[in-house]
Amino acid sequence: MRSTNEEEQSPEAESGARGPRGIQSVEVGGQLLKVLAHTGRRMALKDLAR
Repeated sequence: MRSTNEEEQSPEAESGARGPRGIQSVEVGGQLLKVLAHTGRRMALKDLAR
């Protein structure tokens, strides 16, 4: 017999909660790559964070 918690946590619910975070990671990574390409030189992480 399955417990109530197992029934409430379907694979669809788990993937839906993780989807936006993964997309945001790609968007942030893309922004960092744009900045690096625009500057044309190496940058410290502290400068990229600005």
